[in-house]
Amino acid sequence: NLGSQPYSVSVARMAACSTCHEAFPSRNALFRHFRETGCGGEAPRRVDRFVVLYGYLGTPFHGSQRNAAEDEATCPTVEGQLLAAIEAAALSQPNVVAACAEVHSRTSRTDRGVHALSNVFHLRIAVDFRAGSKPPVSAEDDVWLDTIQKHLPPSISILRRFPVPEPDFDARRTCQKREYLYYVPYRALMQPDEVEQLAQPVDPQDTLACLVWLAGLPDEVDLAEVRGFAAARLRASGHACGDDIILDVRTTGNAGLAMILAGSPADALALCEALDGAVGFSEEGAYGGALVALLEREALVRRNVHMRLRSVLSRLSGTYSFHNFSPGFADATDPKSVRSVYRCRSAISAGQRDVLLGRDFAVLRITGRSFLYRQILGMTGLTIAITAGIVPLTYLDLALGQQGGIEIPTAPAGNLVLARCFFRDGAFTAPTTKAEVSLTRALEDEMAGDAMQGEFSKFCHDLKDTIGPRMCTLLKVAARDSVGDGHTSGVLGEPNQPSADLQEPCCAQEARASDLEVQ
Repeated sequence: NLGSQPYSVSVARMAACSTCHEAFPSRNALFRHFRETGCGGEAPRRVDRFVVLYGYLGTPFHGSQRNAAEDEATCPTVEGQLLAAIEAAALSQPNVVAACAEVHSRTSRTDRGVHALSNVFHLRIAVDFRAGSKPPVSAEDDVWLDTIQKHLPPSISILRRFPVPEPDFDARRTCQKREYLYYVPYRALMQPDEVEQLAQPVDPQDTLACLVWLAGLPDEVDLAEVRGFAAARLRASGHACGDDIILDVRTTGNAGLAMILAGSPADALALCEALDGAVGFSEEGAYGGALVALLEREALVRRNVHMRLRSVLSRLSGTYSFHNFSPGFADATDPKSVRSVYRCRSAISAGQRDVLLGRDFAVLRITGRSFLYRQILGMTGLTIAITAGIVPLTYLDLALGQQGGIEIPTAPAGNLVLARCFFRDGAFTAPTTKAEVSLTRALEDEMAGDAMQGEFSKFCHDLKDTIGPRMCTLLKVAARDSVGDGHTSGVLGEPNQPSADLQEPCCAQEARASDLEVQ
């Protein structure tokens, strides 16, 4: 009767390999040795686990998550291409007879057409070697990444790999927040009078046409140094630089900004082209050492656009029921619709070169723990409608209110980018690589292309002529009903603030994220 005797620990019998004579503390350890080394005639197998960072242009793919094998041929996915490339790279090694790569967990799934600068998954790859052979040492990171990249299409970049902290590491649950970027063409955010203002011919006598707005400078700057740097850049670009070219350099009252007065509108344009994107003045600026230069007539309109953007984005930050921004929710009482948006922001980052190339985007940065399906596209669509003056700011109260079925315009998916996934203590981060810089440029080129521009133009046309009028009508009806119900504190009352019974614990929200966070 073991229950009546004192507990004792027995020493495990040692097991030894008859081929290499190495001793092991258990039979399980011995069999694992057989699989990994091939001793005793076993076919060796090596199982590796990595955290993999990768980016992609989402246009040619049907989302990021791998489809069933029979669907991959007709509906290719990013993971399907990646896993096939990883297996092909493994099979190219000597004595490899089979390889199987699978995704253990992922931080995010992106919808069809959505891009990523850095998505993350936990990879498990098992490689079987020929019986009697000795598995080679696992390749160095750079070699492994380069080998896999050769098997990938140009639209996918495998960026980095890291060792997995533990075998059951869950990439989705351990990711603390995700940051998305949405690239909005400035023309979609301008109001009619601003479009008309930029369409006016330049008056050579107008001082505004001779001013250059310069951003990306250090907070404290010597204006004489700015003048000297501008003159040197002009000369380097092949322009003469006499005293009549740069008449004055002044501060704007805001840190990191300056204004340069040129002798003529043509000189101002030459200064913009010479200074925009220039590096070497300082490494302390807001744009990583690169300057942003715009003609003041362009910059003035963009500053007004960003003032309106900030008013909308600040209202979208916080914890709300986003039931109207994602399909499948009846009203604000469904706890699954509650999400916390940590931060929404935007700043001028496109310079004069981008304007001339048709790549002048206002980049919205939206950060949160998890998002509902198509939530960000709805947030962006509504932001565009309000910023462009199609619907008033009070429509936000209606959209974030208790009522369901409120129409929210959905912005095109092709301008949405998963930028970064954040982990505790800065895990799985490294300095930006050339591959990431090239991918960013490729994404911007894709969005500036005719196909994407055409899709966005159609969205703006529908928003102005069809969707917007419906939204305005809905707002008027809601305002009339609100007055009839006795609400006097505002047109529609306050936006919903989830009560305690609607706010799920983090663990419960995370458990639902795999079904709801697709963008």
